Amino acid sequence: MIISQISYIIMGAVDNIMIAKVGVDELAIAAFCNNVFAILVVTQMGLASAVSPLVANAVGANDPHKVGKLFRHSLILLLICSILLSAVMLFLGLNIEWFKQEEIINIRLWEYYPWLIANLPLIAIQQAHKQFYDGIEESVTPMKFLYLSIPLNIFLNWIFIYGNWGAPALGLHGAGLATILSRAIIIMLLVYRTHGRGRYQSLYALSFQNFKFESPICKMILILGIPSSFQYLFEVGAFSAAGISAGQLGKLEIAAHQIAINIASLPFMAALGWSFATSIKIGSALGEKDIEKCRRLGLNSLIVVALYMCVTSAIIILTKDISPLIYLDNQEIIGLVSGVLIIVGLFQVADGLQAVALGMLRGLQDVRVPTVITFMAYWLLAIPFGRYLAFETDWHLKGIWIGLLVGLYISAFFLLLRFHQITSKKIKELAN
Repeated sequence: MIISQISYIIMGAVDNIMIAKVGVDELAIAAFCNNVFAILVVTQMGLASAVSPLVANAVGANDPHKVGKLFRHSLILLLICSILLSAVMLFLGLNIEWFKQEEIINIRLWEYYPWLIANLPLIAIQQAHKQFYDGIEESVTPMKFLYLSIPLNIFLNWIFIYGNWGAPALGLHGAGLATILSRAIIIMLLVYRTHGRGRYQSLYALSFQNFKFESPICKMILILGIPSSFQYLFEVGAFSAAGISAGQLGKLEIAAHQIAINIASLPFMAALGWSFATSIKIGSALGEKDIEKCRRLGLNSLIVVALYMCVTSAIIILTKDISPLIYLDNQEIIGLVSGVLIIVGLFQVADGLQAVALGMLRGLQDVRVPTVITFMAYWLLAIPFGRYLAFETDWHLKGIWIGLLVGLYISAFFLLLRFHQITSKKIKELAN
């Protein structure tokens, strides 16, 4: 699951590296589009993330037919969600002046933006299948397909961005086209692997034949999924909002912000993968009504992720002047990225702990209070404080990231406190 999550960042990093070779303007445009896209796609991801612990819970309770019901309902709900989010993304693009970006972004937005909108339904299909496999603890299957998409995307980028094998050099259009094609091919292979052999149909009844929409199953997914969507929206959306704020400082700042996000996201996605795995294991233990096991799983995950993030923190800070060179050789942008990466290194541990804490609480099916915690930490504190430092002091881009650092530490502390309180309470109730 960790390797699968890392693949998303590798794919995004590859796109940014190859787009950056075209020019700084193109990187700035792609950065803005991806920041808007991220706000919406993580909302969809949050809804999807509810499925794997529910599937794991059904497996733990020895109810295979419920697994099939959860899969079918989640696929339909995610496709509906993707259509609604596509409409929202289109509306935001038509009102780009609200974001107060540089003129070059306003003028050339539609070279890349529509391709991202078209990705949302494809991602919905991919997420539904991935969550099913994660829930039944066969995460290797979607991982293989995700990693197959990386060289495919590189190859198609090489053809369509730069104009090779007789294709015209399409620049940003080419990057968007390559992503759509590579994702569509991989999804077709994944769908065939899942439904073409009949194995999973016999085990879990995944077929839509004689399908009946059951409101209790739908309600179960939405009760856990909607708050999870807001959790992802509040956290990842805060980083995207920070990117939009960086764009208001200038195209160099948003380009630097995008590079820093890519570098920061690689260790975070590993922590996020561990978070998903933890939520599934805790969900299964909850199905077995073993709260002591839930607590042990959570605490062990925190130790592993904290140690891992300490290592990545040191690596990021030590390589802060070298890693940006992978993207481009613009000394002004590299200087901006280097300064931000010090802050990125300092918040690594908090970033990992809060990600795992959310997974632990999701496994316990506790989502409402964590949603409030993430909203307050990021949107009532981190974003306003970061904007104040960026626009009212001399901190500029660093100020935006200092705000994020403060929000991450506050979120991590209160989420961990919440897990301790819930598990302690459940253990006492069982003892009595």
